[in-house]
Amino acid sequence: NVEMFAEERNMAVVMISGENKFYHDSLDGEPFFDFVAKEVPEFVTNYFPISAEPEHSYIAGLSMGGYGALLHGLSNPERFAAIGSFSGAVMPVGDPEKVEGLIDGPLDVKWLVKKAIADGKKIPPLYVTCGEEDMLYEINTEFKDYLKEKQLMMLEKRLAELISDARQAGMSCRDFVDMATVLYEGK
Repeated sequence: NVEMFAEERNMAVVMISGENKFYHDSLDGEPFFDFVAKEVPEFVTNYFPISAEPEHSYIAGLSMGGYGALLHGLSNPERFAAIGSFSGAVMPVGDPEKVEGLIDGPLDVKWLVKKAIADGKKIPPLYVTCGEEDMLYEINTEFKDYLKEKQLMMLEKRLAELISDARQAGMSCRDFVDMATVLYEGK
């Protein structure tokens, strides 16, 4: 359970509802990307004794949240010590004719990797995992291969099978928190 792991490690965990918006601005113009990227961190660091320093900040999520973590982590790699995606929907979702930047643009995680590299930004270690029985396994494997091709630091643990999203989320979150702790202590 995420709460237990966070408490054991004296970490704050902030979870928001993605509202089925894939963590980016909605078609109706609601600026959801800025809400996640700016308003949530500002609120958390202003109201709680939590550091906003990149070495203390990690972003991770499950399924659509995995995409959101990659979207925000790769859009602003200088803000995070590591990025985690558990069974992430790493492919662009929606109609490319209605959603600008969905393919080869700022909503495409591969494009964000290319842009960060081209801009000379340091991409933090990535933890990308997906159970072999998950419908997103193939696209996650392709994405991990792409990250390796770009010689990015990967934190990996292979899951032989996916019993349920909840079980994988717990396993993945524990592994990510453990690896994040090692990264933090290693600095």
